[in-house]
Amino acid sequence: MKQYIAEYIDFLKVEKRQSSNTVVAYRRDINRFAAYFPNKELGCITASDVRLFLVDLRNNGLTSSTVARCLSSIKSFYNYLFTEKLILENPTEIIEFAQPWRKLPYSMSMEEVDALMAAPDIKTPVGLRDLAMLELLYATGLRVSELVSVKLSAVNLRVGSLRSLGKGAKERVVPFGDAARMAVEVYILNSRSALLKEKSSADLFLTRRGAAMTRQGFWKTLKLYIAKA
Repeated sequence: MKQYIAEYIDFLKVEKRQSSNTVVAYRRDINRFAAYFPNKELGCITASDVRLFLVDLRNNGLTSSTVARCLSSIKSFYNYLFTEKLILENPTEIIEFAQPWRKLPYSMSMEEVDALMAAPDIKTPVGLRDLAMLELLYATGLRVSELVSVKLSAVNLRVGSLRSLGKGAKERVVPFGDAARMAVEVYILNSRSALLKEKSSADLFLTRRGAAMTRQGFWKTLKLYIAKA
């Protein structure tokens, strides 16, 4: 098997003109595969053997992306062997790439949420705006693009709800609780007009210049508060 691996690596370098990093990665993966079957000939390795090798990689703590890359290396190696007629059958032909393992999203603790909500300086118009945006985002689960697009006329503070235009231009009514309602109300009464600076705007959330808040602007602000919290 060592001879075939060496010939395949030369094939990658000369004919495929792969980068040195790619060649190193392929060699590492295939050598690991060969070491798993020290007493087996190439032609005797079956699809079940390959699957057992991949499962063993996963059980040893390798990530799904690393296992998928290793399978890609093995499939490429066997395709070369089959094309060069060095083996009669390609055991990797029927093996498909598995869907990658997905991690659960990180969820914030109540202490972290409280710290984030306490980060804006509510003695300033910008701080009041930011607290209202954070509270509304937390209460509704809106996308950031939806949050910055909310219109003043779309908010009903009496019942605690807003109309949002989401994907596919579909409008939906989103309820929110008292904490978000109070934060938005304080922002509208004590901050929005200061940011507006005698201009007119239909947007609920405004920048220091009285323009509509942007998605990029909010993310930048949010990162600052995360660091502060």
